[in-house]
Amino acid sequence: MYGNLKAEMARKEIGNAEVAQIINTTEKTVRNKLSGVTEFSFFETLKIRDSLFPGWSIEELFSDEEKKVG
Repeated sequence: MYGNLKAEMARKEIGNAEVAQIINTTEKTVRNKLSGVTEFSFFETLKIRDSLFPGWSIEELFSDEEKKVG
C-alpha cells in the first residue's frame, strides 16, 4: 500500500519520524497508515504532499502505480 509514497520517502531518506512530525502523530501511527492498518486522512495527505513532495499530485503520491516520467 502507498508504494509511491514509500518509494519517495526512501529516495529522499525521509523517515517515519519526519512524517509523524508533519501530521502531528506518532511513528507507530505512521507505520500503521503506511501498511494499510489505518488510512491517511485527506488533510494528512495534503500536509505530507505540500511539505515533502510538492511536485506530486495526491493521486500519484498515494497510489501503488509508479509515476510515469517523460
